[in-house]
Amino acid sequence: MLFNSLHFLVFFPLVVGLYYVLPPRGRAPLLLLASYYFYFSWRPSYTLLLLATTLLDYYSGVRMSRSGTKAARRPWLYLSLASNLGTLFIFKYFNFFRDTAGCFGARAAHA
Repeated sequence: MLFNSLHFLVFFPLVVGLYYVLPPRGRAPLLLLASYYFYFSWRPSYTLLLLATTLLDYYSGVRMSRSGTKAARRPWLYLSLASNLGTLFIFKYFNFFRDTAGCFGARAAHA
């Protein structure tokens, strides 16, 4: 779903309206489901990836909240950060770095 589509023009006010009608306890689940729907309508094949990162972050958060010390929380934070930044790098920046490295390799071969 694109931001400038008719679909979004209907979707966004509906979600905002529901957000303010629901009690505070129901707002977070609404936003989660709306986010999943928004993401799914853009590219359904990535929905499982989003679900996996969500579950890993949730599990890491639960483990951090149960850890007694800062040192015990740190590995879970690093795991969550590494998975999110790794996913971002692979799906957003990998092709850029691969193409850039290829250009440098081609220049070195011609020199």
